[in-house]
Amino acid sequence: MGAIEKGVRLSWNIKHEGRNITDHAFYQGRDAQGTIKLTRHANLAAMMNEQTAKRLIEKLKVPYPHSEIASVIRGERDDLTATTLAELGEAPPAHILQLPSVAILKQALEQCLAAGVSRKDILLLVPEAI
Repeated sequence: MGAIEKGVRLSWNIKHEGRNITDHAFYQGRDAQGTIKLTRHANLAAMMNEQTAKRLIEKLKVPYPHSEIASVIRGERDDLTATTLAELGEAPPAHILQLPSVAILKQALEQCLAAGVSRKDILLLVPEAI
């Protein structure tokens, strides 16, 4: 048996026949269009370190509010363990980061942080601004 790595089990609620049911699947990365890929099999989940798993859960907590870190058995897989969200394809592409409007947004965020606005408060404001 191979080493045990970390993965993320995404969970969400669905309504079925008037009842709330929690469904879940393992995060497998993103496809070419940026859509999250899911698998029901833990051994096919994207492997990552614990810190990256925590960041991914934080990033995806709105669409997947009940997500958690899960153990993933490496087995015979040669995949590298992701140590950043960028390695999972969760960071914006370079051409997006180079847009002038993104530079203005980054400057505004830095000013908010310097003025004492917490990161948590900024993240709570983002969905309202979109």
